[in-house]
Amino acid sequence: SADDVRQPPKGETIAQPRSDEVVDFCDLFTACLWLPLDPMMVDIFRLFGVYLHQMASTSILRLSLYMWLVKTCQIVPSAEGFAPVFRVHYQPKKIVVQTSDNAKISAIPQYGCYTFAKHKNLPCPVATNKNKWATD
Repeated sequence: SADDVRQPPKGETIAQPRSDEVVDFCDLFTACLWLPLDPMMVDIFRLFGVYLHQMASTSILRLSLYMWLVKTCQIVPSAEGFAPVFRVHYQPKKIVVQTSDNAKISAIPQYGCYTFAKHKNLPCPVATNKNKWATD
């Protein structure tokens, strides 16, 4: 309902959600990356100690895949069922700046994002899990 949604207070430039809130950005909706509406989602974020605004868009896909799988198999979704399959992976953001003498300087700033990645030792029939592919 409209009572469950609020804008951030004036002057708040860093998202600071209350314990019962989730921060969401309109860009996710524009890109059609909305969340499955299940209260268990908050339990997953609490279990991993992350907030929605810190997560990469691939996290939404992995959460949706989990929700689709458990609901298709008529299993009650839970954070405890999600945790054995996925882990939180930090993805730093790398920036490259070209100087006036055409030298390239790369740096990793103090921000990045998190995503849910499969546990490394989890058996899988086809193990293809890359965030970046080599360029040709």
